[in-house]
Amino acid sequence: MKIRLLTSMLLIANIVQAQDISIGIFHNKQIKKGFFETKSGKYIIKTANKRVYTLKKDRSLILKSTKLGVNISNEKKDFGLYEEISIVGRKIGYFKRLFIPHNQRKNIINIKLITPKLKTRQYEGDLYVSLKKNHLKIINKPPFQEYIAGVVEAESGTNAELEYYKNQAVICRTYALKAWDKHKKDGFNLCDGVHCQAYKGKGAADDKIAKAVKKTKDLVIVDKNDHLISALYSANCGGQTNNSEDVWFSEVSYLRSRKDEYCTDQRQAFWDKTIDVKVFKKFLNGNNIILPGTMAAESFAFNQPERLKYYEINNQEIKLTTIRYGLHLRSTFFNIVPDGNQLKIHGRGYGHGVGMCQEGAMNMAKKGKKYDDIIKYYYKGVKIKSLRKVKNIGEL
Repeated sequence: MKIRLLTSMLLIANIVQAQDISIGIFHNKQIKKGFFETKSGKYIIKTANKRVYTLKKDRSLILKSTKLGVNISNEKKDFGLYEEISIVGRKIGYFKRLFIPHNQRKNIINIKLITPKLKTRQYEGDLYVSLKKNHLKIINKPPFQEYIAGVVEAESGTNAELEYYKNQAVICRTYALKAWDKHKKDGFNLCDGVHCQAYKGKGAADDKIAKAVKKTKDLVIVDKNDHLISALYSANCGGQTNNSEDVWFSEVSYLRSRKDEYCTDQRQAFWDKTIDVKVFKKFLNGNNIILPGTMAAESFAFNQPERLKYYEINNQEIKLTTIRYGLHLRSTFFNIVPDGNQLKIHGRGYGHGVGMCQEGAMNMAKKGKKYDDIIKYYYKGVKIKSLRKVKNIGEL
C-alpha cells in the first residue's frame, strides 16, 4: 500500500510539472488513411530510432494502413512501410527561442482523416502511429494543461462565462487525474470520446478558456477524505440531478440528487419522443418483463415528478437506464402518456444527470456565481485544493 501511495504521489508531482498525458485520438474511428501537415514548428518522423523525414512548416505526409504496416508518403516520395512511427516535435533550447517568432515556437500539426472523412483538427505535442486490426492507431501526447483547455472547449463550446470555464477546467482536470489509467490496456491514458472526455485537439485559442485553465492551474476537487472525486457531469439534468447508484451501482457521498433551479429554462431541458405500444411491449419482453397479450395502452402510463430508479409495470421493475439506452432516449427523466396505439414520452434533461449539470452551471455563471460555488452546488461536501496539498491521493 505504501508503494502504491508513493507511486500515486510521484505521478501527481510529474503532472503538476506539466507532464504530458497520452490520448487515443479518433478512438472510435477505423482509420485507413490520414493527411498530416505541420502548422507551426517542426516534427521529426522517426521509426525504431531512425529518422525518416523532417516535417517542416507547410510540409505534409499521408499515412495509410496496409496489412504489412503503416505506409508513409508525400507527393514526391514513398518512404516505405513501418510497424510504428513517432512524430516528435523539435525541442527548442533557451537561446534558440530568442530568435524564433513566438507563433512558431509551438509544435502544432494538422490532421485530416481521408478514410473515413473528417475535418481538419490541430494537435499540439508528439504523435505515435501504429496498426491495430489493420487500422491506424494514433496517440497524441499534448502538455497536460493544453489537453485540459482542449477538453473544456470540446465539452462546453466558446460562448460561456469565465467563471463557468474555471468551474469546467477544475472538473475536467479532476476527472482526467482520477481516470488516469482508464485505457492502460490500450497503451494510453484516456480516449478522446465521451467514454472519457471529449477532446478534439487544440482549441480555437479562446482567451477566456486559456485564462480559466491558467487561473485554476493545479486545482482539483477532493472528498471529505481528500480523495480525488469522480467529477461526473452531463449536459442538462432536467431540474434534478441523479444519485450515482440510480445510474450505476455504488452510492457515492458527493454524487447526491439535488433540485437544480438553474437549468430548466435552458436549451436541452425538455424533449419528446413517440413510439408504438407494440414496440415498447417487444422491448419490455426482450428485457424479461412478462406482460399479458391483451394489456391496454393505458397500463404503460408512467409519471416521474422526481427522479426514480425503476419503471414499474405488472408488478415488475426495469431500470430506467435500461429503457433509456434501449430506446435511445436523451435521459431517464421522463413521463409516458398513452395516446391510442402510441406512447408519448415527455422527457427532461440530456445525459445521465449525475454530478454537474453543464447548462445549469453556465446559467449560474451568468447570474454571477463564482466557479467554486458552482462546484459545491453540484458535488456535496467537497473541497477544492491544489494538487500539491492533496496528501491522500487514493486510488488513481
